[in-house]
Amino acid sequence: MYSIEGIVAFSTIPLLISSFIGLIFYIMSFIMICIIILRIIILGDPVAGCQSIVCSIFFVGGIQLFCTGNLGQYIVKIYIETKSRLIYLLRKVV
Repeated sequence: MYSIEGIVAFSTIPLLISSFIGLIFYIMSFIMICIIILRIIILGDPVAGCQSIVCSIFFVGGIQLFCTGNLGQYIVKIYIETKSRLIYLLRKVV
């Protein structure tokens, strides 16, 4: 439990990874949907319902994961700004 908290608490890398994975799922499912549509148009081959359902689930899931990762990145930036920490340290005050 502490190891996961240590990784997540001090890094924005998991948010970047989730955005990247969501983008990959979105692109892959979009390509697969295009292949299914081309297969129907060109070959006249009826596609089983399972393939189209899985592609649409991955499409929506990829968009959701990408948007959630981006929203998390914005929240992290807001959190860092609201800490009001100094960008630099002063040696002495004049």
